Amino acid sequence: MKRIAPLVLLGCFVALSCAKKEATFITETIDGVRVVRNLAVKPEKALRRLRFVEDLSIGGEEAAGEPLLYSPTDIDADSSGNIYILDIRDALIRKFDEKGSFVRTIGRRGQGPGEFEGPAAMEVAPGGTIVVADPYQTRLTAMAPNGDFIKTTLLKVWIADFSCGPEGMIIAGCPDSESSEYRVGTLDLETGRITGFFSQAAYWPARFQDKKMTYDFPYLVRWALSSTNKLFVGSAVDYEISVMNLRGDLEFKFKKDRERIPVQGEMLKKITSRPLMGPNPYMNNPYYPVFESLVIDERDRVWIQHYQPKLADRTNQETLYDVFSPEGMFLFETRIPGHIYSKLVFKNGFIYALKKADSGYPKAVRLKLEE
Repeated sequence: MKRIAPLVLLGCFVALSCAKKEATFITETIDGVRVVRNLAVKPEKALRRLRFVEDLSIGGEEAAGEPLLYSPTDIDADSSGNIYILDIRDALIRKFDEKGSFVRTIGRRGQGPGEFEGPAAMEVAPGGTIVVADPYQTRLTAMAPNGDFIKTTLLKVWIADFSCGPEGMIIAGCPDSESSEYRVGTLDLETGRITGFFSQAAYWPARFQDKKMTYDFPYLVRWALSSTNKLFVGSAVDYEISVMNLRGDLEFKFKKDRERIPVQGEMLKKITSRPLMGPNPYMNNPYYPVFESLVIDERDRVWIQHYQPKLADRTNQETLYDVFSPEGMFLFETRIPGHIYSKLVFKNGFIYALKKADSGYPKAVRLKLEE
């Protein structure tokens, strides 16, 4: 049985008047671990309307009605402001300068050095090296900013997402077939395996998709590194984030009170009418993941994107985020105009993201946040 020893620490916002204090979080110690529980806040009090000014846009569609970007899956920038867009369909990277002018392509489809088959994730490391994860080839590829091939690391696991840590460290996640878990940990570049220190039960199927909709079972595991090299990692089954050092030691957790949203309507019929394939506990009573992505801004605030159902014929008018302090206290909810479908990237005083244009075509945007 878990031992809960509440501390007398209550977070609160104090009105300028002598009005009664309203607690917004409670700090507890559970099994020796500090846990920050953020209480539910009324939507009108939680929402903070920030200005997200679209400073630069690449793509959408060209004059002839053809898309400039076909299937962009990731975006990043270097310290000089150059923008890199990874395209999984074209199996290459498109590089643009800080003004949005096309510079070059990096990589191409193939099996050789510097070539990709199904590149899923990309990151520009602090020194400017471009690292690409290609799970179909089970390898990581390092490229120079000018497109020159540097090296390939062969992997023993299927990695579709990763983060570059200090001194060449790679934090990555992958399914473990032996334990039926999805694990996040450090990647051993010599053996190509992961030393995991966070795990989440993984079941098949994890996603249903057809021409009209995509439904993700709530097995999403997301993580991000802060400027102090703290790993923030959580599973979308529950709104709880674990904060660890890079040795895998758990330092504290934070959570946010939130009701699970059940799947209803036509989507529910499609999921529950399919034959059960494997022990998936959410097949008969499905609900949506509690979040979509987790990123950290240049002030070390944690941005957690609300999950929004994915329908082929719908473009979201806004994308919603909860913002937390580095200590895990809920600060506010905010909304970025438009349909953001990638992780946000905070660099150079800007936000870089992939967005679905009103035309339905994908585009890359650079946003200036005005608070």
